[in-house]
Amino acid sequence: MKTFKTEKRIHMGLTTRHFDESLAFYRTLFAAEPVKLKPGYAKFELEEPPVNFTLTRRDGEGPALSHLGIQVKSREAVTAQERRLQQSGLKTRAERDSTCCFSWRCWASICLRRIRPSCAFRPFCRCSTWG
Repeated sequence: MKTFKTEKRIHMGLTTRHFDESLAFYRTLFAAEPVKLKPGYAKFELEEPPVNFTLTRRDGEGPALSHLGIQVKSREAVTAQERRLQQSGLKTRAERDSTCCFSWRCWASICLRRIRPSCAFRPFCRCSTWG
């Protein structure tokens, strides 16, 4: 079980070509040090606002926003959220036993082309709609 004070918290992953400068900026913005720091990777876990924020070095072009999510404390909570998302009609993809930040994950996605055909993410989108 994850330990944070709220039942859920936002998870945000950003990428940057200017990792050192970005890291200095977020240290100042959050008035905190990363809980995990590796070459090209920093993770901040803030209590207020409750957020799990990661920063990763990116080479080349691509969107700065890597992913957004809602982090929950247990596998049961992941399963409950997955069920809720599926019942709402969202496409989901489950990951079990991930070697990353949480052992169970459920990804929900929506194709931005359905919302805005001129979406700026189009060159980077993995959605099959783009063909």
